[in-house]
Amino acid sequence: MNRELDKAGTPMPILRLDIEGKGVESQNQTVLPTKQYSLDITLHRDHALPPDAEIPEALAPQGIYEAFYLILEGLMGEGKPNHLVSIQPAIVKDLTEKTIKVPITFVAPEKPGQYSLRIHLTTNSIVGVYLSQDISFEVIEDDVPTLQ
Repeated sequence: MNRELDKAGTPMPILRLDIEGKGVESQNQTVLPTKQYSLDITLHRDHALPPDAEIPEALAPQGIYEAFYLILEGLMGEGKPNHLVSIQPAIVKDLTEKTIKVPITFVAPEKPGQYSLRIHLTTNSIVGVYLSQDISFEVIEDDVPTLQ
């Protein structure tokens, strides 16, 4: 795979993920039932070319050099099947770009409790590129009475 990327003038991806809940600390995240919850995912491209590098022509007609997919999986626990929460693309059209920010928003579960998610990063164009990271958040009871 490295040989093919070298021929195309692009380096093998070296990637890292940072994940934070929107507006809260990355640890002990809490959310109210059935409210929107946002994750801010930062994809670090440690293989980004320097700003003054000669950029090869993109092979894709849309000018896309790299295409990644962030897959958010709800972890359901032992003996239960996990479920798909979201899939978001992360597209690279500039090989000098060091970070890509991808927000993922979903509705929190109705039932209070601790929930775990796994974020997978993969691509359909480069063999051997895969990352995953687990995060958790807590759905807390809404103790505010309903207005009538």
